[in-house]
Amino acid sequence: SSRTVAQGSGTTYTPSVTALNGFSSAVSFSLTGLPSGATGTFNPASVTGSGSSTLTVATAANTPTGTYTLTITGTSGSLTQTAPVTLIVSSAPSFSLAASPGTQTVVQGAATSFTPAVTGSNGFSAAVTFSVSGLPTGVTGNFNPTSVTGSGSSTLTLSTSAAAVTGSYALTITGTSGSLTQTGSVTL
Repeated sequence: SSRTVAQGSGTTYTPSVTALNGFSSAVSFSLTGLPSGATGTFNPASVTGSGSSTLTVATAANTPTGTYTLTITGTSGSLTQTAPVTLIVSSAPSFSLAASPGTQTVVQGAATSFTPAVTGSNGFSAAVTFSVSGLPTGVTGNFNPTSVTGSGSSTLTLSTSAAAVTGSYALTITGTSGSLTQTGSVTL
């Protein structure tokens, strides 16, 4: 049995015990072969005679990607049986953010724009919301659209007032999707 799971999520297996020749004792389950950051829990932890359990395997965001052979063991006294299963850990869905151009020059009272672009990877399909920080006094920023889903781009329009303070300013454009955050730096 094989399961594929993204980093930071989980999956299940169903180990089953079949009693032979009148066997009616308790069989306890255990698991070996988990990659780092992953945990395995059986529910129930044992069955009597014949029965099945649910093995829930949870991975961490930093669990290494790869293919792992896990061994489920059933033990009853001196009796032991094993069953191998396969766990494939794939990269978690994510996105990158790039902003262009790197630098824009604008005179007081005028406007300019930057283009933040989001590229999804590993099946990423969630909404990414944009924000900007580092704006000087007298400058406002508006994104259109304010968010994109999966991959896409937006236009950040920066409007300056006649009283905007002259100078060079480092701005940070941030894309946020749940717990995921990516940034891009530009200069105004």
